[in-house]
Amino acid sequence: MGEFALVDGEPRSADATAVQPTTGFVLDRARFTALAGAHPALGLSVARYFCRRLRETTEQLEGIALYQLEARLARFLLFSLRQLNGPDLPPTAVLRLEISQGELAAVLGASRPKVNRALQALEAAGAILRQDGAWTLDPVALSAAAEPEA
Repeated sequence: MGEFALVDGEPRSADATAVQPTTGFVLDRARFTALAGAHPALGLSVARYFCRRLRETTEQLEGIALYQLEARLARFLLFSLRQLNGPDLPPTAVLRLEISQGELAAVLGASRPKVNRALQALEAAGAILRQDGAWTLDPVALSAAAEPEA
């Protein structure tokens, strides 16, 4: 967390809240700069990390611009699952989004009622099951909804 600030010295761009007891390590910018100076390969590794993040962000923005809302929602859910589980997704996964439908709508570039309809469509397709604040997701069905032309 705070990796952009570590490199560019600007204020952090996001906050995080732990939902369970957590241990973390702090690396301040001065120590990072000294470490990177002593180990040049670290700079290349950081550059690779940022390139991967930029590619992921570009893919998300393309998804918002190029896909219908249901597909954008499915892509967002798959992205969230990959952030939590890595690239190999389980057959079913439970996701708890700590954002409202209105906030989800803002992320997807749509209105809350349209997001609600897209959620209902994904439920009807068996891609999601919303129950008690948790969503049980079927990654295969979400993948089919995320790429409707495939």
